[in-house]
Amino acid sequence: MPITINGGSTTTYWEGWDSFQNPVATATPFTTTSGGTTTTSTIKDVTKVETTTLNAVVNNTVTAVPPVTGFTNLTPTICNTANFPNVVSLQDGAGKVNLTTANGDLQIALVCNTDVVSFGNAYVSAYTNGSLTKAINTLVLSAVGANPAPSASFMNVFSVGNTLNTNLYTKNIIDLSPWTQNGYGPSCALISPRHITFATHTSPQVNSQITFTRADGSTTTKTITVVARNINGLVNSDVGIGYLDSAVTGITPYSVLPSNATTATKIPLASQDTGAYSILPLGIYGFTAKQRYPFGGGDYIRQMQLGIISNISGSLGPTDCNGAAGVRTQQNSAITAITVNDLRYPYKNWFTLVANGDSGSATFLPTGLTTATGTPLTLLLGNQSTAGTATSLSYYITEINTAMNAIKSVGDATVYALDQINVSQSAWWNSFTSY
Repeated sequence: MPITINGGSTTTYWEGWDSFQNPVATATPFTTTSGGTTTTSTIKDVTKVETTTLNAVVNNTVTAVPPVTGFTNLTPTICNTANFPNVVSLQDGAGKVNLTTANGDLQIALVCNTDVVSFGNAYVSAYTNGSLTKAINTLVLSAVGANPAPSASFMNVFSVGNTLNTNLYTKNIIDLSPWTQNGYGPSCALISPRHITFATHTSPQVNSQITFTRADGSTTTKTITVVARNINGLVNSDVGIGYLDSAVTGITPYSVLPSNATTATKIPLASQDTGAYSILPLGIYGFTAKQRYPFGGGDYIRQMQLGIISNISGSLGPTDCNGAAGVRTQQNSAITAITVNDLRYPYKNWFTLVANGDSGSATFLPTGLTTATGTPLTLLLGNQSTAGTATSLSYYITEINTAMNAIKSVGDATVYALDQINVSQSAWWNSFTSY
């Protein structure tokens, strides 16, 4: 029989079935825990809080579109819906709940799990009073804490060309006068009035010119006359030494930490007590002048970022956090373990992972002291290496001293050596606890 539909203002329309109006439900797992223990322990320079949880139950929160107006628990022995939309697991199995919505009913399947598991987490709750670790992190926090979030405006090393950024957030604790990078070239650091150091595999060329900027803004340009890449025990170190045509004046060369055996007494890095960085994040923070596309956007440029120093006796390489030896930068596996309870949380995002192009980036520790030229006394740890070899200067003090004197010109009578923290005379160094 034909159907007639009249037009005009009394027209009646038939609405067809629309699959987009079908109700849709989602189950979001959440975990409740019970049992376990929380222990607090001070191990050398850090206090850690570690929690071990013995029981974990995987539950589900149910939502639907359109909203749920009613429900029926079809598996009451497997899950409890008394606190719906939270559905609590009673035993392992497949839970089923029938949901009523404005667009009809549907059934949702839930994965219920009550396995007994053992897992834990930990965080740094305090640094030992009188420790070098606490002093350094206080200086780091004094720089980062004044800014709400990472930003190119106060992290970029240069404002334009080779002009240092006057808003650089580390300007009061890190001296960049003895450090230089011309354009996009290799990064170099002054370690004597006539010597620079760099990563061998990114080394500058002979006859290259480099410009240093003094604290008062004046500059001095020098020519590299000798580049030593593989001599006197530095063959596998990725440490290169350059010799300049004349002495740099008005700038204090970088000091370095004393030899590894001595350094280890002040920076024990007890957070490595088990070697498990998933339980307690490694190390203490320092600063690295990285070269990359920076926080806040912009061109490929040097930017001062944080890094975690996990050892003082080997590589600054980026391959991992937990090598047998290494001054290593912070990697994802460790940084993600830092929670809101961790003392380092306020500046956990002030870094990006080491990337191609970061080779040779200098890594620094602040001291809170001032040099004779009125600039912050800064310790140069070394240069980033992606060659998988060591670049920690404290590890190669003897070899570097030999190399500096081996490459100097015949008429240069000066005996050169790295300036180490004088452990017998330094009130600063001796004020910190030894382990």
